[in-house]
Amino acid sequence: MDIRHIYDAQLLARLNRPLQELHVQHYPGIYKPYDEAAITDYFLTCLADDSYLHWAAYKGETPIGYLQAQIIQKPENAFGYAQHSLHVHQLMTDAAHRRSGAATLLMQTVKEAAQQRGIHRIDLTVRDFNEAAIAFYKSLGYKIDMLRVWMEV
Repeated sequence: MDIRHIYDAQLLARLNRPLQELHVQHYPGIYKPYDEAAITDYFLTCLADDSYLHWAAYKGETPIGYLQAQIIQKPENAFGYAQHSLHVHQLMTDAAHRRSGAATLLMQTVKEAAQQRGIHRIDLTVRDFNEAAIAFYKSLGYKIDMLRVWMEV
């Protein structure tokens, strides 16, 4: 298995499908049904922005997962110091290849990318229903530092 930078919006959109469908299943009022053309356009926009980074895990020549991250720079303000971080927006491994080490390799790749850029913080969000992902991130040393609460009115 190897990790490669990826610059193919159509491939990213196809790899995204299970993740988008999972989100729609749990939050249909927030997430739109999977639309390959619209999601391809989204990834084209991201690929044109140097702050976004994309990698895919390959088993031979078959892509089995991907990770999208973004370099975030927040200026200092009255409430907090300037922040420079790498935010993982999306991580997905094909169901048939879960627990194969692909997600761990992708997360190791993002950690190395942060270190190479002098970035000392990686963060991400994960939905509360995704207990397996939460356990996975904790196993890698990630800590929960914020909870977002909401209600419909």
